[in-house]
Amino acid sequence: MRETLLPLRFLLLLFAGLVNRQQAKVVDYLREENRVASRDVTAHCRAPETTPPRAIPTSGRVRN
Repeated sequence: MRETLLPLRFLLLLFAGLVNRQQAKVVDYLREENRVASRDVTAHCRAPETTPPRAIPTSGRVRN
């Protein structure tokens, strides 16, 4: 009985290895995409260091 299942076991392990390799590629791609996206978001949200600070108005009307 064991000898008859040996080819099926081999094919199952081969298929599992291929699926695992493909999933690892997808995970690596998504990690890199998230790294680039988070870098872009943090760079976009920061104010440029070359802009002068805004002056606080000391006189005039209050705007709503």
